[in-house]
Order: sequence, then C-alpha cells, then structure tokens
Amino acid sequence: MFDTFAGSILQSGLTPVLFLICTAVSLLLGLGTALIYMHRSHYSKSFVITLALLAAVLAGSLWLSQRAEDVSQRFAGAAAEIRQLTEAQDWKAAAHRLTALQQEWEDTLPGLQMQLNHEDTDELTLAMRTLEAGIRTQSALLCALGCTQMEESAQHLSHRDAFNWANIL
Repeated sequence: MFDTFAGSILQSGLTPVLFLICTAVSLLLGLGTALIYMHRSHYSKSFVITLALLAAVLAGSLWLSQRAEDVSQRFAGAAAEIRQLTEAQDWKAAAHRLTALQQEWEDTLPGLQMQLNHEDTDELTLAMRTLEAGIRTQSALLCALGCTQMEESAQHLSHRDAFNWANIL
C-alpha cells in the first residue's frame, strides 16, 4: 500500500521548488507531531527533535529515489533509441544522439555521484564509451553490446537504491 501511495505522488514529477514546499510542510507536520507528543508526557529534547525532523528526512529520501528513477528511465530509453539508429545503420544520427547524451550525462553525473555508488555510475560511463567506439568503427555488434550494457547499467541505477521495503529494512 505504501509503495502505491508513494509512487502516485512521485509520478507527478517532483521539482526542486515542489520539494522545498513538501519539506516545509513535512517539517510543520513533524513539529505538530512533536508538540502533540509533548503534551502531558515526559519527553527528552532529542526525541522531540527526531520527531520533528523525521517527516522531512523521509521526504528527502523519496525525492532522491525519484531522481535516480528519472535518470535511469531517461538513459535506458536513450540507449534503446540509439540501438534503433545503429540497427538502421544511421551512424551520423546515432553519433549525434550519443554526443548529446554524453553531454547530458556529464551534467548529471556530479550530483548523481553524491547519491549513488560511483561504481554504478562508472558502469554507465563505460557503456557509453563502448557504444562510442562501436559507432566510430560502425560496428553493429559493438553498438549492440554497448546499448545492452547501457540499458542494464541505467536500470541498475534506480533498482539498487530504490525506495522500497526491501531496501529500507
């Protein structure tokens, strides 16, 4: 049930501005929870602070998880698109698309490496290099290998750190 609820919220596209609004609301809800807990009970200061921040921490985890999922889907889809171009032997269009994709990856990578394991992001970088070599040599086999590696690496980005019960527990 929780996965369905969280998924419906995250599918709507969480922008940084919306994230800040959600974080503020989460902090207010956490503060409300802490105040309710404090009413007529014995409490420690650290526990009240934990209650107040818990909702914001969960909101941040959901946002990071969604960001990894978006990157994963975008690059896996691009790998499938490049595969179609190379199968049609449209090498110029494939090279152009890969160049644009590599630039997008270079822009995305620094922020993503703060969130994910470097080995996972390095796999995608190496897959793009394999694909680049295949396009440069116009080797359909090397391009197919590079696209397959790229799709698998991209999908692995979101599955390893997905926000689900198996990874939480």
